[in-house]
Amino acid sequence: MPTKPQTQQPNPDDFLAHITAAGPAKFDDLQSSLDAKYDSLSTSISAHSSCLHNINLQLAKLEKSPSSLELPSVLGSIHTLASSSSQLPLPPENFSTKPPKITLSIFDGTNPLDGLF
Repeated sequence: MPTKPQTQQPNPDDFLAHITAAGPAKFDDLQSSLDAKYDSLSTSISAHSSCLHNINLQLAKLEKSPSSLELPSVLGSIHTLASSSSQLPLPPENFSTKPPKITLSIFDGTNPLDGLF
């Protein structure tokens, strides 16, 4: 029976030394990545908050503007236009809105793909 190759057990001290050497570098990379993402997020939030502030200012101007008081008079003029549109002349009799009739041949079962397409 062939002998199993001997696997060398890692020394716990070597393993601990490797982790302690690589750990701080990885944590520094993680911290710099998180800082960059935080800066990007902070920039986006400030841009969105300034847009929201501008929208709120525009809404306040619209609520205070006197043109909002003229809205019923504009609606009244639209209503008079709608009532006068009922007095338009009728279209000519030869004006047809019906689609043309399409005649299809009766399907007899031969060449079914030609019958479908």
